[in-house]
Amino acid sequence: MKMKTVYVTALLLLVFLAAASACVSAGPPGTPVAATKAAQSPAKPAWQEKWDRTVEAARAEGAVLSYSILAVDSRQLLSEAFKARFGITLEFVSGLGGELAVRLTRERDAGIYNADAITAGGTTFTQVMKPAKLLGPIEPLLILPEVTDPKLWNGGFPFLDKDKTTVAMIGTRMRYILRNTEMVKESEITSYKDVLKPQWKGKIVMADPLVPGAGSSFPAIVIQVYGMDEAKEFFRQVVKQEPVVTRDWRQMVEWVARGKYPIGLAPNPEQTASFLAAGAPIATVKVNEGAKIGSVSGALGVPARVAHPNASIVFINWLLSKEGQEVFAKGLGNPSRRTDVSTSGINPMFLQEPGEKYIYEDEEHYNFQTAVVPISREIFGPLLK
Repeated sequence: MKMKTVYVTALLLLVFLAAASACVSAGPPGTPVAATKAAQSPAKPAWQEKWDRTVEAARAEGAVLSYSILAVDSRQLLSEAFKARFGITLEFVSGLGGELAVRLTRERDAGIYNADAITAGGTTFTQVMKPAKLLGPIEPLLILPEVTDPKLWNGGFPFLDKDKTTVAMIGTRMRYILRNTEMVKESEITSYKDVLKPQWKGKIVMADPLVPGAGSSFPAIVIQVYGMDEAKEFFRQVVKQEPVVTRDWRQMVEWVARGKYPIGLAPNPEQTASFLAAGAPIATVKVNEGAKIGSVSGALGVPARVAHPNASIVFINWLLSKEGQEVFAKGLGNPSRRTDVSTSGINPMFLQEPGEKYIYEDEEHYNFQTAVVPISREIFGPLLK
């Protein structure tokens, strides 16, 4: 009898434990077992699943090829970081923007599609590659939320054109007046129009407005600020100041540094930064009209047809991520448009300042830059040799 009682008690205990276990597994009354498992192991968000599939396919492709104007040091930094992150080889075809456009055109016409991404200047994209129909839309390729979140970018997500084929990754502050700090006080020039003061006649050197770069960008930004008619009158008054025009960007900054010409119009940013680093007595001028934020060599596009479709997507998303932009900005020596990327080591002259008005470059600016060439040739013609 005692053995039977023990047996019954043990049996009841097992039944109770099984029921308790079932209740725990099943969750609250009426909760399906599948739903409970889902709650315990939540499904990945759709973007994560898509990203994981794309990375896996990209690794199977094994390589990505970027056509780029970047210097060799920048290319090496990107290749090493991308390989370390994904195990995918990143290779480059390098050249000037125009050279890359010619190569892409010839390859397309021959039915050859090697490129997976392009890094170049905004002028190359908007004025050469896009009209030649070499670019595809980049927006559908963006997967990572940290890439597409506009709050993480200065001025919102930086599409350069309305068709969203190009992204302006870099945001360098560009000022168009340079002064010798020992000869021109900061308070003496606070507007573009201050260079028209009588005391500056014959004391100005300016970059050739027909040469792509800061030289041709200066008339374009003035037109955007003042409007066509007022800008033309401003240019005519500049001519009356008898500035010396040069195509030698280094010479221009050196002349201002030495005081031969205490004011420079449309100085090259890289040359200016180089002289500043050497301790030259120069400074860029903060004007009431504001400064332009330019992409310099830091714009990104994708060919209309790529060789490695998945690896191309992975590279583009990574390059636009915080991690990728840290590497890219460091190599280029210019600040990223991303707000979460460090500016450590970047020359302060390229950085935005609180309270200053900024004009972000876009396709319209580059259209102005091209359209203004005949105007510059007409108005500045007497100065050009």
